Amino acid sequence: MLYKSQSAWISGDVSGLSKIFDITSSTDPHRMTLIPKEDNVKKIFTKMEMTFNEDITTVSSVVLHEAGGDLLTIHFHDVKFTRIPPELWQIPPK
Repeated sequence: MLYKSQSAWISGDVSGLSKIFDITSSTDPHRMTLIPKEDNVKKIFTKMEMTFNEDITTVSSVVLHEAGGDLLTIHFHDVKFTRIPPELWQIPPK
């Protein structure tokens, strides 16, 4: 499940995320809340709140609401995009 969600995050696949999470947006267009659908994930965290930068091209923060009541907040600063050459994504044959 976590691999699927990471893959969907990286690719920006909202339809893929919606299979794993219930997605809601607030009145603030820069904020989105994801609530896990799977019970085993709900045991780890109850929801995830994402905030995007002004032009909605990058995530500026993520808040994980852990099942035990704790919060984990991650802030992203000076985000830069680097193109990774396709050959670096190849797994060499054994």
